[in-house]
Amino acid sequence: MSNVARHARATETSVRVGIADEMLVVEILDDGVGVPESPSRRSGVGNLEDRAARWNGEFVLTGRDGGGTRLRWAVPLAQGETT
Repeated sequence: MSNVARHARATETSVRVGIADEMLVVEILDDGVGVPESPSRRSGVGNLEDRAARWNGEFVLTGRDGGGTRLRWAVPLAQGETT
């Protein structure tokens, strides 16, 4: 959300949180300027990607038809035993 506020120049943003296929899914959509052709994976976006990978999940950042950005972050609900 901070990237949307700082960079997207969006007028509308939606956040969805739910469970699908035994995954916790967070999806953020905006109508801003979209994803740069060569997005830098620094800071917050890189951190989201790293955390998804660490938890055997997925991170997808794409442009939307008509402009804007779609971010989807998902991790399995069952992670097994922790120590």
